[in-house]
Amino acid sequence: MPKWVEIFESEHGFAMVKLIVAVIILAVLAGVALVHMGGSEENVKASIVKADLRMLATAIKVYKAKEGDFPESLSDLLKEGTKGYKPLLNELPMDPFARITEEDQTADYNYSKTLNEARISSDKNSEEFIKIVK
Repeated sequence: MPKWVEIFESEHGFAMVKLIVAVIILAVLAGVALVHMGGSEENVKASIVKADLRMLATAIKVYKAKEGDFPESLSDLLKEGTKGYKPLLNELPMDPFARITEEDQTADYNYSKTLNEARISSDKNSEEFIKIVK
């Protein structure tokens, strides 16, 4: 009888076959799990953007309440107020969807101010924004 047949007939060979089958099943399950988790990075980034935009909107509203007008840029939220209050933020959050180019190395959120409103948005979808009205 060939030696490989003896391996499968022995108790040790059977344990080895069970182990190989178990590893194959785990590999298939891991592959399926990775395929299903493929879009979760986008979901995490979208959640970060929503939380950051809400936080920035709150800081802008506080700035407006204290200063009487919207900040000229988001970096104004990092400075001490003209009336002596502490900076509203320690640092600006980074937009996880920011398109960094050679000309623009920043990853800040988009901010624009008019006389009656301020808008903040992400590079991912500029139609999704938070508008703060006077």
